[in-house]
Amino acid sequence: MTISSGVWYTASVFFVELIKEFGWDYADTASIFSLFTVLYGAWGILVGHLVDRFGPRRVVMAGGILLPIAMAANGAAHSLWHL
Repeated sequence: MTISSGVWYTASVFFVELIKEFGWDYADTASIFSLFTVLYGAWGILVGHLVDRFGPRRVVMAGGILLPIAMAANGAAHSLWHL
């Protein structure tokens, strides 16, 4: 939860740096964070179903494994669609 909240609340810091580093368009870069917000809410439906089926312990452990992998993959992104 701490890592995912850190991603959520530091998006504005990374936003500015992504534009500076890669020279991406402001609107295109902002769309990444808009998509992140929509998916963050939409995944709640699936996660709720998974918690009901498998229990919170397994779902949280799976998320704890998948989130660092996803963050590492984002660190290797070189173009906008990779994010």
